[in-house]
Amino acid sequence: AVHVAAPGASAQTPSSPPAAQRLPHYLTRLVGADRQGARLRTQVHEHRLLTLLGAGGSGKTRLAIEVARALVQAVPGGSTPAFELAVFVPLVGAISATDLLDRIALALRVK
Repeated sequence: AVHVAAPGASAQTPSSPPAAQRLPHYLTRLVGADRQGARLRTQVHEHRLLTLLGAGGSGKTRLAIEVARALVQAVPGGSTPAFELAVFVPLVGAISATDLLDRIALALRVK
């Protein structure tokens, strides 16, 4: 899961690393997903919460991370405002709703 905080939201504490440092890094570029990335960025601004569906290994996580990175690094004063926080929350192994919420709280450092 990738969480993105709205512009002006102060979810980051002074000791928190910059948002770009809280997202996984890849050694390669994402190729061939420009149209999907642009559509996803627009939808994040419109709806705030999205679910990506598709077959395993189709690139949903990678696309979400790249879109989150782009939203955090958006040019201030540009056509879309930059988000202050983007956090990757690994949900592998989460087996209950409580486990899921605990992982999100830990990643957002609210617990």
